[in-house]
Amino acid sequence: MLKDALVNVGKESEFEQRAPAIWRCALIRTSSRPVDMVFSIMGLFGVTLDTRKFGENDRLSATIALMQAMLSRGRQASWLGVAPYLPVHPCLSTFPTFPRTSVQGQVIFESDVLETGSKEVEKRRRAILDTRRIFLPTGRMDDAGYLNISRKALQIYPQAHTEGLPVNRNLDKDLGLIYDGHLPQLGDGVSLKALDGTIWKAFDEDSGQLPKAFAVLVGIYNHFSNGLWEGPRHIGALLVVEHAPRKFHVESSFELDDKLEPWILQWNEHELQIGGPFQSE
Repeated sequence: MLKDALVNVGKESEFEQRAPAIWRCALIRTSSRPVDMVFSIMGLFGVTLDTRKFGENDRLSATIALMQAMLSRGRQASWLGVAPYLPVHPCLSTFPTFPRTSVQGQVIFESDVLETGSKEVEKRRRAILDTRRIFLPTGRMDDAGYLNISRKALQIYPQAHTEGLPVNRNLDKDLGLIYDGHLPQLGDGVSLKALDGTIWKAFDEDSGQLPKAFAVLVGIYNHFSNGLWEGPRHIGALLVVEHAPRKFHVESSFELDDKLEPWILQWNEHELQIGGPFQSE
């Protein structure tokens, strides 16, 4: 994947298009020292960290430092949505939890989320972000790993189950959307199904629901092979929930059919701080 990601890269914009694949590769790369997963890719982003500041197991601090340096140079947050099917890191929820790796080539994720699913699900898991049309956000990150961005987002609130929904609506597993056969408009009372199985309804100001939650646009997922984007495509969004005043963490993700792009692009822009929810020791 890394070879494909870097082939024919010339302009800066072309590099940003391939950057999500670099993060995907770094996530599953093996090494005897976890921190080397970060050091091995920092040069690709034009960053040189002082390696003496990080212990061999200090992958979290090194990852945050790399992200901060990238953003300060105006780069996009290209790690967002790198692996939606993996659990998020408890202290850096915009990134997946780190696997246990070894120089012998083992990569172990302490989760069952990678169990084999349908062929269609397996295809979506292999997709990476295609940023040619919808760019990833720029922003800044604090020392605790909170990413500060402005992004299109839909305020939502949890719905325990599908009972009580209008009878003419149905859950389309491929769309991830409960709909009534027409393209939704902003303000429609649609519901979304996250990858963790939870159902979320578009926010109603009269609902009084707390804490706040949003579906935050990530971008278009596509299949990249032999230097070409081949499809099929879908749109990804983060499910973020407020755990402290104006601070959010990622709980899961949404996969939406790319035909919903006109509706998604109607979402309002929101200023969000996404990280945590826990602090590193």
